[in-house]
Amino acid sequence: MSRESKFHKLIEKQNAEEKEAFWKKLESRLESERDIDNIECDGEVLVMSKNRTNTTRRNLLIVVAVFMALALAICLTFFIVKPFNNGSAENDNKNEIENPEDKRFCTENDYRILVTDVTVKKYSAVNNLGLLYFDVYDEVDFYTTAEYRLNETQELVCLCEEFLSLDDTYVLLYITDDKTEIFDTKAINSVTNETEMNGVKVKYGKINEQYCASFDYKGNSYSLKVSDVPTDGNNYVLGLAETLLN
Repeated sequence: MSRESKFHKLIEKQNAEEKEAFWKKLESRLESERDIDNIECDGEVLVMSKNRTNTTRRNLLIVVAVFMALALAICLTFFIVKPFNNGSAENDNKNEIENPEDKRFCTENDYRILVTDVTVKKYSAVNNLGLLYFDVYDEVDFYTTAEYRLNETQELVCLCEEFLSLDDTYVLLYITDDKTEIFDTKAINSVTNETEMNGVKVKYGKINEQYCASFDYKGNSYSLKVSDVPTDGNNYVLGLAETLLN
């Protein structure tokens, strides 16, 4: 397989939107090299000097290095994407928000759940989002973080963190933007009791054997669900909400 064919095969594996600019650079580089290699004089092919050959190889290696850096950037962008895009042009599916006052609802069939090593704390810092979270990673015996991504667009619509507290209460925290509701938070958001903490309206209540609370804060929605509560469930979940808001 020729060098050109190998580059063609490698580039075709990448995202179509990133190909065009790199193709132009690569074709220009290869064309220049072919012109140099095929120079003829009096029926004899001119042989490039060692310095010229090394320069050409070095330039080609630079092009390959640039390409690999671009490919790595594409991969990192997929995993570290600023969440909660609220109806951007990328979200041209049935879940798109057409009216800024509307909310969209994502069913179980609209998204998939991916467990990740990136905690809410780290995700918030990397993307400069200012998300609220429980900083208990070094204290509890168990915690996990998951991303909810739309099947059609890969948009991140929810971050979920769960952990077993020191008193063995099971805690679930869901974070979405304040224009998006997912199937997993619908029941939590349906509770009707209300109170106020630091100027923020907090809804709370009991669903089956679990206690829930939810509130909106600075453009995001937070939904809490706890089970195996050792004390009064409503007070416990409200205490968690107050911890987030303080």
